[in-house]
Amino acid sequence: MKSFGIIAMSLTVLLSCQDKSETKEYSINGIIKNAPDSTKVLMYLGPHVVFDSAIVMNGEFRFKGKVNRPKLAHLRIISSKDDKTFWLENREIEIIGEKGSFSDAQVIGSKTQKESEFLLKRK
Repeated sequence: MKSFGIIAMSLTVLLSCQDKSETKEYSINGIIKNAPDSTKVLMYLGPHVVFDSAIVMNGEFRFKGKVNRPKLAHLRIISSKDDKTFWLENREIEIIGEKGSFSDAQVIGSKTQKESEFLLKRK
């Protein structure tokens, strides 16, 4: 009976320590400093194929959806032709940048993006 209690406690601890940012869908919360309201942001998942779009309000935009596996995505700010390429996966992702230099935006929450940046630094 004691061993069952130890196993149950261990399982509870393991489940509570799981990475909560892993989800069944992606949620992108973006911030673009100096972008006026109603600025349109397009997301591409392939060349010349618009996958989704969002409107900036109060400097923020959002995308939600689901991908089968990590994919290279591309965000483009219509009014400035500014863009950012990043790895999209089913996690909560934050993208923080500025109009005029959005290609330098910081991507937080994408595990594949983090690994990609690490490999590029080593190269």
